Amino acid sequence: MNSKTVLIIDDEPKNIEVLVSGLVNSQFQVVTSTSGYNGLEKARKLNPNLILMDTELQDLSGIEFTQKLKEDPEIADIPVILLSTREGIQDRLKAYEAGVRDYIIKPLHVREIVGRIKMVLSR
Repeated sequence: MNSKTVLIIDDEPKNIEVLVSGLVNSQFQVVTSTSGYNGLEKARKLNPNLILMDTELQDLSGIEFTQKLKEDPEIADIPVILLSTREGIQDRLKAYEAGVRDYIIKPLHVREIVGRIKMVLSR
């Protein structure tokens, strides 16, 4: 089976645990990172099929991360889905302008996230 790799970037261990479990159960390979800069390194090294990331990290916001990703031609095409507690339309618009493919409002529902990942990967 040709399983897809998802890089999860989140500094909240509980979120990582829930997401890893749900994605592995859905036949995805999963790599994790707890910081934006480390996530960028892993993206360059592993070239995952998709990045799922929290918008609020200590070192980089999801939007800053996406901008840096898009500046690097080697990894610019990796789709990014942001997970956020911010429901405001401005936050979503900024994210889409930065190149984010999807924006999911917390609380997290793993089945919804898996569905949206599959949707983005099938585009």
